[in-house]
Amino acid sequence: MVRLLAGVALFVSVAFGPQVAEAVKASRVEAVRKMVAAKNLAAAGLPDPTCATGVISLKDGDAPQACCAGYCGECSDYPTCATVRGQNSTFACCKSQVMSMECGKGAP
Repeated sequence: MVRLLAGVALFVSVAFGPQVAEAVKASRVEAVRKMVAAKNLAAAGLPDPTCATGVISLKDGDAPQACCAGYCGECSDYPTCATVRGQNSTFACCKSQVMSMECGKGAP
């Protein structure tokens, strides 16, 4: 994983400059941190009530916000939310579908 991060940082640094490379490296490190935290919570059987390991949707008036999986990139009903990373992510990344799975509203 460290080799991959170093390779990505080197490529981005050469192609776009050192400032962009640092930003890419920082966002990648944050994504890995969230992934590890999410796995630890899941292994312990604990919820994530503050959405610390995911991506929270933007505030839209008085409507409730959704907490999507961290790998989604954003939490909204964007065109490709159902197929993030080539997998079925409808109930993980599409805000309306995540909201429909709220406790007491259809979640198993």
